[in-house]
Amino acid sequence: MYYIAYGSNLNKEEMKQRCKDAKFVSLARLENYTLTYRGNPGRAYLTVDKKKGDFVRVAVWDVSENDKKSLDEYEDYPYLYDCFEEKVLLEKNETITQCH
Repeated sequence: MYYIAYGSNLNKEEMKQRCKDAKFVSLARLENYTLTYRGNPGRAYLTVDKKKGDFVRVAVWDVSENDKKSLDEYEDYPYLYDCFEEKVLLEKNETITQCH
């Protein structure tokens, strides 16, 4: 499955530590979203929210089920983050769907 990465998950070395089977696919654009900080002082986190006309630079990874479980635990899903399916535009002007 494809995973949309932003924030700390853009770091390839850290992603490889968290997700042993992950394979980097491409950099991409997540259209009609914006980066948003949430939380409290001392415990803030970065997320994405829909915003027409904006975009977020992301990385796309091909991850296994085990990788997805590891990411869900690391990201404190479903408490801090949500999972959703969305299309992204790859650097090569190709589109991938069903990214989480």
